[in-house]
Amino acid sequence: MVKFNEVIRIKREALMLTQEQFAQKMGLTGSVISSFENGKDISEASIKLIKFTIKDLEQKLTDEEIGPYKLRVACEMAIADDNDESRKEKLRTVCFSALKWSDTIDQKKRGNWV
Repeated sequence: MVKFNEVIRIKREALMLTQEQFAQKMGLTGSVISSFENGKDISEASIKLIKFTIKDLEQKLTDEEIGPYKLRVACEMAIADDNDESRKEKLRTVCFSALKWSDTIDQKKRGNWV
């Protein structure tokens, strides 16, 4: 089972935000986010703020952004939840291919197909 702090890291990275950028959206410091993602205790108020901010950012994703975001999160969650290194490597390969395919489809939809 993936720990909550890992879920937040995965979602933050899938939103393509650094710890500092994510922290700024909440008026926190990057060190608070770093501490939390590394499993250190932070205040309950900060945890609630982090949950709210993630949900708010997810709701603001456009139709084009939501699919790749969900795919990134699903892939990273599966990788984080698996203890077998050889399966993790296979999952990374499959996920990378799926994300590449997703990007290609998005480019085609936008008329950027080469």
